[in-house]
Amino acid sequence: MDTLEPFMTKEEWGMLSQSVTNRSRVLEWGSGGSTIALAKMVHSVVSIEHTEHWAREVRKKGLKNVTVHHVTPNREPDGREDGTYEQFENYVRLPLRLGHKPGDFHVILIDGRARGACSETAAKLAIPETMVFMHDYKAVLPPDRASYANCLKWFTIENRVGSLVLLKRKM
Repeated sequence: MDTLEPFMTKEEWGMLSQSVTNRSRVLEWGSGGSTIALAKMVHSVVSIEHTEHWAREVRKKGLKNVTVHHVTPNREPDGREDGTYEQFENYVRLPLRLGHKPGDFHVILIDGRARGACSETAAKLAIPETMVFMHDYKAVLPPDRASYANCLKWFTIENRVGSLVLLKRKM
């Protein structure tokens, strides 16, 4: 894997990349091409990944401003679902366990597993200025992605490009 590109459309990547600066601190669930691309544009990236392969691929890039945490699922999902809080509790809660507080991140990208559950942790870390993005959020969510809508307990959808939504924290 010589090049890792963000697995987003050009338009989705445009919305996300225009939302960061070289001073941005980013938290993301789900490592890969977006991690590497963001690292070139921001101050720092904290990435949480459940797949050893992806964590290793991103670490191999040797990016000094990227910290990748590999977190094994509590219970392995069957592969056809996004995953539940119970299956990914350690993954979902890792930023809180690491001691991160509200306002530590300018941008939060939810693009891994258990996205609905991750949105609750994102809500605990978001302040009004935090830009929270969720990828693969469809207007009509398929049954295996219905949990994505859990984010609407804590956020409103402020903008949408393709399947990337910008969420605003309800206060």
